[in-house]
Amino acid sequence: MVGPYVSLLGFQSALLREWLRAVFTAADWCAIALDPRPDLAVPARRARHNYHWWW
Repeated sequence: MVGPYVSLLGFQSALLREWLRAVFTAADWCAIALDPRPDLAVPARRARHNYHWWW
């Protein structure tokens, strides 16, 4: 027999899982946006404006 709070615990675990996914997604996007290394696959003439401080 299940207790009366099983659905509440399931909701809390789902909420925590989605919150952690949002935090890690935001951290990934920040790491992508603030990555100081230029993409070497793009020719320098096209990417120079984005990375003018790097060149």
